[in-house]
Amino acid sequence: MNTPRDLAMGLVDTGSATERQMLQACLAYMSWDEVSDMLKTNEFLDILPDGYAEEHFQVNPSPYCMANKTS
Repeated sequence: MNTPRDLAMGLVDTGSATERQMLQACLAYMSWDEVSDMLKTNEFLDILPDGYAEEHFQVNPSPYCMANKTS
């Protein structure tokens, strides 16, 4: 059974899209929270030095997020 994931991988495998093009398309499509969850789930944040992610990346860019409120 072919799934959309199989199709996406097939596009890369056949050279119709590069890995970078597919990654950029996926990241552009995903929400900030989905990207953050993906990085955590796949333990990509674990390879960074302690505190690096918190210091260099905005956790949630939404001005409506309560975590970003200062008053």
